[in-house]
Amino acid sequence: MPLLERSWALQKRSLALRAVHLTPTEVFWECNETAAYKSFPKALPLASRTKPEHLEKVPLTRSMWSWIVDIYSECQITNPMIAGLAQQIHEQTGDQYVTGIWRKELELQLFWVS
Repeated sequence: MPLLERSWALQKRSLALRAVHLTPTEVFWECNETAAYKSFPKALPLASRTKPEHLEKVPLTRSMWSWIVDIYSECQITNPMIAGLAQQIHEQTGDQYVTGIWRKELELQLFWVS
């Protein structure tokens, strides 16, 4: 699904409470609790999940920030949009977001490894 490789789509999908996806061969619906597919109304078979981080919708939490940045960095960035995700985490935690880094974990997040 090429759309899931776009950075702006990551934010839109992560912030949405529920979504309907239309493809040439499939229709599916997802929320933070389940996903239903026209072909697989109970769940997508495990064998067909090639990138679970793109297929499983989960509620956004502060502990997911490193994962979000990793997935976002793999996306094609045509319209940089990650501020909405940061805003939701800020509302949950009260932590200050400073250009991609959270103030409470500033030292840890500046620890780069090559």
